[in-house]
Amino acid sequence: MTMMTKEQTMATRKNQKKQPLTTWTYQGNEYGLDMNDLPTIERYDRAVEAMKAVFQELPAGASDARRLIAYCEGIARMLDVLFGEGTAEELLGGSQKPTDYDDVFDSLTDFVHEQTAAAAERRQKILDKYRPQQNRETRHALEQIADRLGKSTS
Repeated sequence: MTMMTKEQTMATRKNQKKQPLTTWTYQGNEYGLDMNDLPTIERYDRAVEAMKAVFQELPAGASDARRLIAYCEGIARMLDVLFGEGTAEELLGGSQKPTDYDDVFDSLTDFVHEQTAAAAERRQKILDKYRPQQNRETRHALEQIADRLGKSTS
């Protein structure tokens, strides 16, 4: 199995930006992942918990090699819970290289963060649209109070 170079990964991310933010693409494989859909968010949470469970199963004092194996197994389990059994095999082809798992995990988490940031920005714009406007005097008074408290207003 051929893994992507950093340049190929960056090119893939640029192409992802042209696609809907609900399609994660990795090495030519496309997966639907809408982090604005509550059942998907719940599935994502279950996938993260499945990954964490692998680490909780490690015995105290496990060797570095065993920890790396658990790391790879955790990411594989996360992918299978999130996208269905066999996804890890499809993406990683049984790779024994932790760096391959790093690349998949990095790409997925970047995609999730980008998607959730876009949703948060959209919600903020909606809230700002309907938030009562403050006059200059009120805004100035709030800024002075915030300065005294060491906080910013926005």
